Amino acid sequence: MYKKAIYLLAVFVFFGVLCTNSYAERISKYLGDVEFVESIIDNPNWIIIDGRGKYYYKKGHIPGAVTYDNYIVNVWKNPHDGRVKSPEELAKLFGEIGISNDKSILIYGKKADFHVLCEMAPVYVGAKDFVYLDGGYEAWVDAGKKIETKINEPQPTKFEVKKLNKDIYVSTNYMMDLVSKYHGNYPDVAIIDVRSDGEYNATKVQSLRGGRVPGAIHIPHDAPLDPETGKFLSKEKLEKIYGKIPKYKKVIFYCHRGCRTAYTFIALSMLGYENIADYEDGWIVYGNRLDTEIENEHWRNMRGVDKKVEYLLEKVRELSQEVNDLK
Repeated sequence: MYKKAIYLLAVFVFFGVLCTNSYAERISKYLGDVEFVESIIDNPNWIIIDGRGKYYYKKGHIPGAVTYDNYIVNVWKNPHDGRVKSPEELAKLFGEIGISNDKSILIYGKKADFHVLCEMAPVYVGAKDFVYLDGGYEAWVDAGKKIETKINEPQPTKFEVKKLNKDIYVSTNYMMDLVSKYHGNYPDVAIIDVRSDGEYNATKVQSLRGGRVPGAIHIPHDAPLDPETGKFLSKEKLEKIYGKIPKYKKVIFYCHRGCRTAYTFIALSMLGYENIADYEDGWIVYGNRLDTEIENEHWRNMRGVDKKVEYLLEKVRELSQEVNDLK
């Protein structure tokens, strides 16, 4: 009788652990659908983060989700040049919201909001797992899933950066060396510019110099998404977009501040590209330097900027006076 009781207890514990660690199959390594997210709610091995910030979080969020006070892109990235914060800073921020080394991360934002992925920063610092909700919060709501408005307070913990995945980023020096050696004719590298048509063709100049990295092909950041749902296209459709790029090549992609690159990272990963990297500095650095080689180069017209600044200053002075008059 005693042995039978021990056996039954062992079976119960086994299936309890199995249930705790079981969840619906995800779409790909970095992408999960609504069913996947629903299956990890209350799973102690996962933390669900609402990347939209406290303002939208209070209006409604996925049950069990936690959030920062601010929009996550302004937490994990520098709000000015857009660089991902240092590993030490990220480790501290991860710990504050409850991410430990044994926790997997599910992130979501608004539909088609690439910002919440923060250039795959958790992958860079070696988080256990990092998954994005396909279609964002709208997909959850449209599926009729439960939402809550209560504030879930994060349980602070410690995250330790044990090993950086440095290969997912390349530096400006790397890009300059590559371009100076091959001038756009890269034998083992493909470069994707994910910015808008205007930025790629230099009709919209947002840095000192406009244009593109020599040899870069243009595939906009939202090309892998369905424009209506904001969800990723099927692998078959993605293959039609990226399939001409040989898989033996290292694929580098960039935008202005890095935010728009994450969807390309996920899409290429879905298609089996193994050597992929984000030019993390982006055009905000490349296009503002005077020593970078640029294809279809056009300079920003600075004429009239002083007059525009003076106009804005005058408006500020007028508003300040109006405020003082009301006191």
